[in-house]
Amino acid sequence: SRAEVADYLAAFNYSGVVPIVRIPIPASHYVTMYIDAGAQGILAPYCETVAQVKEVVAAARWRPLKGVLAEKALENNELPSEESRKYLENHNKNNVCIIGIESVPAIENLEDILKVDGIDAIFVGPNDLSITLGIPDQYDHPDYEAALREIISKCKAAGKPVLIHHQT
Repeated sequence: SRAEVADYLAAFNYSGVVPIVRIPIPASHYVTMYIDAGAQGILAPYCETVAQVKEVVAAARWRPLKGVLAEKALENNELPSEESRKYLENHNKNNVCIIGIESVPAIENLEDILKVDGIDAIFVGPNDLSITLGIPDQYDHPDYEAALREIISKCKAAGKPVLIHHQT
């Protein structure tokens, strides 16, 4: 539950660990909920579109702004006032925003996704990715390795680190 996660986050914050929460879906509601509860970053899973990424990044970078105002802040760097800008930049300066790339459509949109300002890293979910490639759990398959190389190459060109979870 949210309350249990908040308790864990409080403990992590006191231990010197930077807690990052994997939210259930790429939605601003979950981003703000867990950052408000004490997370210092979020991992938004299964992002496939620029619109999804913009929603997540706007919530992480400009919370508590929402809706049109968050969109204006992200798209045009337009905020209600200079005082609001300074406050929100300071308020959100340590939030880590990681975007999950876990499908073929996500790879196809990755170059445009990486143009969204405010992404700290890209996370590759191997199980979901291998399934969307039609080769479930075949992590030594040439198609899976080619997909990883493509993701890494695009991220390197955009100056974004890539995180890849593997169990072997």
